[in-house]
Amino acid sequence: MKSIVLSILVTCTLVVATTTTNACPACKEGYAAGSKQAAVGEAYSISILFMLGLPITVVSVAGFAYYRQMKRIERK
Repeated sequence: MKSIVLSILVTCTLVVATTTTNACPACKEGYAAGSKQAAVGEAYSISILFMLGLPITVVSVAGFAYYRQMKRIERK
């Protein structure tokens, strides 16, 4: 119980204590209102999301496959 409370406390502290970070100067200017480069900045953002999403998806699928395999072994 003590470890759960500690985990919740640490998580809440990290969420509250985070600060807003600025993007690199090129990206920051790309998102400026009315900028012609806004589309390029949005394209970079989307590509970064895909690059972050792929490893998470691969690990999730592998974990789910492992979980199902362990359940099959337990039934036998």
